[in-house]
Amino acid sequence: MPHLNANGVELHYETDGEGYPLVFVHGGFGGVSTSVLPGGSPIEGAVPDGYCVVTHDRRCAGTSEYTLDWFTLADIAEDTHQLMVALGFENYVLVGSSMGGMVAQQLVLTRPGAIAALALMNTGPDLMSHTRWGQAYTATAARVRETGDDLEFERVRDRIRNPPEPDADAAKARHAEYLTALAARSDDELKLMHSGTVRNYGAFVGYNFSGRLSEIDAPTLIVHGTADTTVPFEDGQTLERGIRGSEFHAIEGAQHGILGYPAAKAALQGWLSRLSLSR
Repeated sequence: MPHLNANGVELHYETDGEGYPLVFVHGGFGGVSTSVLPGGSPIEGAVPDGYCVVTHDRRCAGTSEYTLDWFTLADIAEDTHQLMVALGFENYVLVGSSMGGMVAQQLVLTRPGAIAALALMNTGPDLMSHTRWGQAYTATAARVRETGDDLEFERVRDRIRNPPEPDADAAKARHAEYLTALAARSDDELKLMHSGTVRNYGAFVGYNFSGRLSEIDAPTLIVHGTADTTVPFEDGQTLERGIRGSEFHAIEGAQHGILGYPAAKAALQGWLSRLSLSR
């Protein structure tokens, strides 16, 4: 598994295909669920030929480096940019999903000259302050800053060690594999991973791009499910209204995890195929 130091952090990355560079920024907050048993990338099968696709684990996620220093969304965005530069890509297409969409918005605003085109998948401009889960995670980050990681891990240790079994039969085999991998991890390892999750919570607090969307002038695709209860459909509509000339695809009946829906993959594939890009 290739790793590379970008912005002072060791990041795991993979590349696939040849052509114009494209980087995918995954969602979530990293931590135990992503590092104990890493999974595949949701963008797999959603990019047409003619692109060199770079996927990576964000800091404190997957097999990338965990750090107990507190960091910001701007730091996460710069990680991605520095990774691409280290790989020899000064300009690239940027695709962000869910919380990765927040990273993508930060990056396009910080490094506008590097972003040839932008795709925002089931995301919004402010995911921490107006969602119940965002408010809860904001409170957790504040609590840990005050009381420390040891006390927080003791509070959640049993929940981490005993995750609920999924209802879907298709997910039960992986769940059993996950439990086996989880049992092999020490409490110290799990505490570090959970602390990384909390650092990610804290990184997103206070960021709201609603007032800056008009600054984004890269060709932009927005894809959102109408039944999304994690990131409300209205967030996608807010992005569409704020980013001039953006192309919006509403996926009827789709919930969160939009790249799991064939219609969303097709929308991204079609848009990427129509882009006129030259290196």
